[in-house]
Amino acid sequence: MNFSARLLLIFLWIAFGCQRQQEEPIHSQSKEYLLSQYYFQQADSLKKHKNWREALEQNTMALSLSIPDTSKPDILMQRMALQNKMYPRDSAIATAHTMEELAISIMDTNAYMESCYRLSYYYQKLGNNNEALKYGIEGIRKAEEIKDSLKIAKFSLNLGNLLNDLSNYPEAEKVAITALPYTTNDRTKAAFYNILANSSSEQEDYREKIYWLQQAKNLEIKSFDEVILRNNWAMGQWRLGNKQKALDELSELVETTDWKSNDFDNTSASKVLEEKARILANLGLIRMETGMGGALPLYQQAQHIFDSLKSKGNLSWINLRMANYYRNNPSRAMNLGKNALSYAEATGNINEQLNALKFLTEIANDPRTYALRHQKLSDSINKVQLLARNAYARYIFEVNQTREKNQVLLAETELQKTELQRSRLQKISLTIIIFLLLSGSFMGYRLQKTRNLIEKIREVNSTENKIAKRIHDELANDLYKVMVATETSHWEVTSDKEKLLNNLEDLYQRTRKISKDNASIPTGTNFLPALKELLQEFNGNTIRILVKGLHQTTIPVEEDKQICLYRVLQELLVNTMKHSKASLVMIDFKREGKTITIQYHDNGKGADMSAVSKGSGISNTETRIKAIKGSISFESKTGKGFHTQIKIPI
Repeated sequence: MNFSARLLLIFLWIAFGCQRQQEEPIHSQSKEYLLSQYYFQQADSLKKHKNWREALEQNTMALSLSIPDTSKPDILMQRMALQNKMYPRDSAIATAHTMEELAISIMDTNAYMESCYRLSYYYQKLGNNNEALKYGIEGIRKAEEIKDSLKIAKFSLNLGNLLNDLSNYPEAEKVAITALPYTTNDRTKAAFYNILANSSSEQEDYREKIYWLQQAKNLEIKSFDEVILRNNWAMGQWRLGNKQKALDELSELVETTDWKSNDFDNTSASKVLEEKARILANLGLIRMETGMGGALPLYQQAQHIFDSLKSKGNLSWINLRMANYYRNNPSRAMNLGKNALSYAEATGNINEQLNALKFLTEIANDPRTYALRHQKLSDSINKVQLLARNAYARYIFEVNQTREKNQVLLAETELQKTELQRSRLQKISLTIIIFLLLSGSFMGYRLQKTRNLIEKIREVNSTENKIAKRIHDELANDLYKVMVATETSHWEVTSDKEKLLNNLEDLYQRTRKISKDNASIPTGTNFLPALKELLQEFNGNTIRILVKGLHQTTIPVEEDKQICLYRVLQELLVNTMKHSKASLVMIDFKREGKTITIQYHDNGKGADMSAVSKGSGISNTETRIKAIKGSISFESKTGKGFHTQIKIPI
C-alpha cells in the first residue's frame, strides 16, 4: 500500500471517530428541541381556549429544556402574553427584559425590536411613561436602521398614542405624519389619522379633526373600524357646532348597526360592546345638550354595559356625564361625581380625576377640599408632562446623536472599504497586466512558430510547383520530341519499334503524373472539382473508390486547409495503391460542430502498426494536419485493412 492510500485511511478513521463522538450529543439536542416545540404548541393550543395557567405550565416546560438560544424568543413572547393575562405587568416586563438581553447576545434584530415594543407597551400600561417613551423611540430607531417599514409603523402607532396621552400633541402629530409614508395597510393608516384627529381635538382644532377623520373614512377599512371612525367623526361635528349632523350620524349608527355581525368576528365581543356603549353615551350627551330628552336611558344603557364589562376607566366618565345630567339634584349628582372620582383613581387616569374634581368643586357645599386636590393634582400632572416632554426630547437628542455617530462610523467604514477595494483592484490590475504580458509573449511565440511552419509548408509547395514545372518543361517536352522522332524514323523490325514506342508512352504518362502530383492545387471554388478529379483518377479496374457525404459537408475555405486536405488524401491513396493490395476504398465526410471528420478505410492486407515505422508518407500527412491545428490517427491490423481518421477545424 503506497503512502497516499495510508494517509487517506488514517483521515477516514479520524473522521469516523469524531462523528461517533458527536453523534450522541447532536441526537440528544435534537430530542430536547423537538420536545420544547411540542410543549410550545400545547401552550399555544391551551392559550386559544383561555386555559392560561395550564398554558403557562407548558411554556415553562418548553423553556426548561436545553435548546439553542435562537429557539427561545418565540417561547418568551408566548410567556409574556400569558403573564400579562394572569399576573401584574411586572412579570411580563421581567420576561421582556430577559428577551431583550437574549436578543442582544444572539444578535437577533427582530427579537430585539419585539422586546422593545413589549416593554414600551407594558411600561405605558404601568404608568412608567419615561421607560415607555425610551423603548418606543429605540424601537423606531432600530426599525429605521434596518429599513423595516412595518416595524416603523407599528412602533410609531404606539408612540403616537402615548404622546397624545401625555398631552405632547405636536410631537404626536410629528410621529404620525412621519410614519404615514411607511404605511401601506388602510387599517393602520386609519389609526394614524385617528391619532392626528385626537391631537387636533385636544388642541380644540375641530376642523382639523374632521379633516383627518374624513381622510380615514375615505379608506377601505373593515366595518368595525368604520363604526369607530363614524362615532369620532360625529363628535367632531358636535364640537364644531354641527349638532344635527352629529345627531343624525349617531342615531343611524345606533339604529342600523348589526352588533352581532359576522364582520365583527375578528374583534373581541368586549370591544364591540364597549364601542356600542360609547355611541349610546355620545348620543345621550347630544340629546341632553340640545334639550331633546331621552338622554338618561341612553346613559343608563351605556353604564350597564360598562358595568358588565367591569370597565372602571369607562365607568368613570359615564358616571360624570350622568352627574352632569343630575346637576339640579345635588345629592344624586354628588354621589355620581364621587363614583366617577373613585373609578378614575382606581385606574390611575389623571385626566378623569381632574374632570371629576372640577365637577365636585363646582357643586359641593364646601368646595375647598376638592379645589385643593384639583390644584395639587393639576400641578403634579403638569410636572409629569413636563418631565415626559423633557425625557422625550432627551431620548430624541440621544437617538439623533447616535445616528450621527453611526453615520460618521459608516462613512469611515465605507472609506476604508473603498481604500481596501482600491488596493485590491491595483493588485488585481497588476496581476492581470503581468498575465497579459506573459500571455502575449507566449501567444506571440506560438503565433510566430505557426507562421514559420506555414511559411515552410508554403516553401515546400512552391518548391514542388517549381519541380513540376521543370519536369513538364524540360523532361516531358524532350521525351515527346524523342517519341516524334522515333515515330517518323524507318524501323526495319516493326515489333522493336512498337515496343520502344510503348515504353516511351509509359515514360511520358509517368512523367505527366509526377508533374500533376506536384503541380499547384486549385483552391477556392475550384477546389471541390479538383478533389473529385483526384479521387476519380485512382478509381480504376484494380481498385474502386466510394465517397460518402462530400456534397453535404462544408469544405474549409482557407487555402492552406484545402491544400492540406488534398495532399493528405493523395498520399493515402498512393500508399493504398502501392502497398495494401486493396480492391475497395471508402471515404466518408462528416461535419461535427465546428470540425470536419474524414474516415478513410481500405480492405487491403493491413499491417501491424507497432511493427510499421512511419515513413515519409505518413510523417508528411501528420506534419500537414498539425500545421492547420487538426488531428490524424492511424489504425491497422494484419488482414484487417487500413483505417485513418482525420479531423480538420473549420
